[in-house]
Amino acid sequence: MMVQKQVMLVRVSAQANNNKFYEVILHDDDTVTTRYGRVGSEGNAGVSGHGEAFYNRTVRAKNRKGYKETETVTNRTTVNAVAKERMNAAVHKGLSQSDE
Repeated sequence: MMVQKQVMLVRVSAQANNNKFYEVILHDDDTVTTRYGRVGSEGNAGVSGHGEAFYNRTVRAKNRKGYKETETVTNRTTVNAVAKERMNAAVHKGLSQSDE
């Protein structure tokens, strides 16, 4: 199965002791799978429905509950590229501040 759409949502609230994630994936065969749980755990996963409308409805419902979209990294190459980009930005910021 190929992924057509994917979103990772998180909800963090120190007052309510929430640190949860909710991942929604729309596959090319029209199935929608979800995975959810506390951040740091594998979570629970399964097929939740079918179709893009179901995918969109699920994401909107989670947004209404306070979940926010977050950046996801899917492979080691992307992790290294993102890390290098952030390191370069931090170094550049540090160098420009030392010139002042």
